[in-house]
Amino acid sequence: MYPRGVKMNMKKIVVAGGGVLGSQIALQSAFCGFDVTIWLRSEGSIERAQPKLLRLKEIYLNTLETMKTNPAAYCRGFSCESELSADKINELKQKVEDAYDSITLTTSYEEAGNDADLIILVLNNNECLNKDDLMLLESTKNKKRIIFINKCDLESKVSIGEEVVYGNTITNDGLDNLKSKIKELFNIDGIIKSDMNYLSSATHISTLKECLKIVDDILIALENNLTVDMLEIDIKKIWELLGNLIGDSYDEELLDNLFSKFCLGK
Repeated sequence: MYPRGVKMNMKKIVVAGGGVLGSQIALQSAFCGFDVTIWLRSEGSIERAQPKLLRLKEIYLNTLETMKTNPAAYCRGFSCESELSADKINELKQKVEDAYDSITLTTSYEEAGNDADLIILVLNNNECLNKDDLMLLESTKNKKRIIFINKCDLESKVSIGEEVVYGNTITNDGLDNLKSKIKELFNIDGIIKSDMNYLSSATHISTLKECLKIVDDILIALENNLTVDMLEIDIKKIWELLGNLIGDSYDEELLDNLFSKFCLGK
C-alpha cells in the first residue's frame, strides 16, 4: 500500500481491533516500516490477538523459506524485486521478526490514538455496536480514519451514518477498496503523478539548500539596507545553481540585460 519511490510523513498507524483482518493489516504495516499499535478492548482481547499475530508471522517466515527453492511461492508483498537470493530472503525473514516484535498492543485509547497518522477502525458486520465501538467512533471522528466493516457476507447489524469500506477476510473482498481509500486520504496518486525528479538525489537536495541559504542571506542584507548592487553576485549565484540543477546554464548576456532593465547597481 506504500508505493515505491514515494516519501511521506505518515509514520504511525493504529488498528482498532485485533481480529483476523486487523492482525493482517498490523503485521503488514509493521513489515513496511510503520510504527504500529493495535488498540483492543480488554486484556482478554490482547490475549486473543497475540496468537493471531504469531500465526501470521509463521506464515510469513514459512512462505519466505519456501521462496528459496520454489519460484511459484513468490509473494509480491515481501519485495518489489522478482528475483531474490537466499541472503536477501534471510534479510526479509529478519525484517518479519522485527516487525512482529515492534507491534504494540494496548487497551489505552490515549496511548494508541492521540498521535496516530491513520486509524483503521475494524468492525464486524454481524455484530451490533457496543459501548466500546461507540466510544471509538466518537473519539476518532476528527481523526484521519477509515472504518472497515468485516464479514460483509453475513447479515448486517451495523449502521453507521458515514462512508465505510466493506470487506471479507476469507475472500479478500474489499482490500482493493481499502487501499484506494488510503491513497485518497493521503493523496498518494497525486504524489506519484507529481514531478519529483529534481529532488531525486542528495546532490539536488544539497543544491536547493544552498540556494535557500543564499536567499536567507539576501533577506538579511535587505533588512540591513544594503544596496541592490551588493546583492547582484548572490542573485546570479542562485540562478547559476538552479541552472545547473535542471541542466541549463544561464546566459551571461541575458542576465546582464535583466539587471540593466531593472536598474540594479545604479
